[in-house]
Amino acid sequence: MIGRAVPYGGDPTDGADPPPCPPAEPGGAACTNGSGPTAAGLYLTGALSPDQAASFESHLLRCPACQDYCDRVGPAIDLLIASRYAEAADLAAPEPSAS
Repeated sequence: MIGRAVPYGGDPTDGADPPPCPPAEPGGAACTNGSGPTAAGLYLTGALSPDQAASFESHLLRCPACQDYCDRVGPAIDLLIASRYAEAADLAAPEPSAS
């Protein structure tokens, strides 16, 4: 099982169950794992432990709803991560000296 996903601002020790994953498309099958899109978001951002990531990848092979979510959200997360790295590199770069 994937480590219990925590909604943003949530507490992993509060005992609340995560929300179910929404249908992939209107009328599509919902995720039966109960990990919800939060687990997919944590996976896509690299925030899961190696064991949790492996477990989610196994689930992802069987879950059209989570596959669809990752396909739709993954590119946006990749852009956000890339922009953060670019911003950090810009901040770390020395300013050109005036000649």
